[in-house]
Amino acid sequence: GEPIDTPTFSLELVPASLDPYNSLAQGRGLSSATSDIPVTFTLQLRDIWSNNLLDNIGAELSVTMVLEEDPSVVVVPTITPAGSQYEVTYMATVAGNYTLSIEVNDVPVMGSPFSPVVSPSFVSPPNCIAEFPALETSPAGENVTIIIHIRVAQNNTITDTTM
Repeated sequence: GEPIDTPTFSLELVPASLDPYNSLAQGRGLSSATSDIPVTFTLQLRDIWSNNLLDNIGAELSVTMVLEEDPSVVVVPTITPAGSQYEVTYMATVAGNYTLSIEVNDVPVMGSPFSPVVSPSFVSPPNCIAEFPALETSPAGENVTIIIHIRVAQNNTITDTTM
């Protein structure tokens, strides 16, 4: 016989459907930040086999960030979609320990909730205030209490004196 021509086949592999739990969040903003300075992390949507998806296919992303010491302090992030990836940026104005929850279609992503620690920003001397409450009524030569309000660039008072 004669050789048979080998047919050419084209095979296109595409990711499976969205699996929120296998979706990957990564970046500095998941673990730490500095108050009054924007920080970013990304979320990559993935399938059950951890393949990156090609687009966001209508995924509903929910990101919440709450100060553990005071749940009334909530940080609202900016979410920017780019295909199957999201860029999430937030700026906390209060230093402390936070709980950061990330869900896609009401399912937590891998590693969520996260526990970012927000450190105080840099001291801004022009924003600091000194008070001398008893200066006018204290006799000469006696100790006087001076209260100094240390503030950062955004004029927020630093309450943690262990800096």
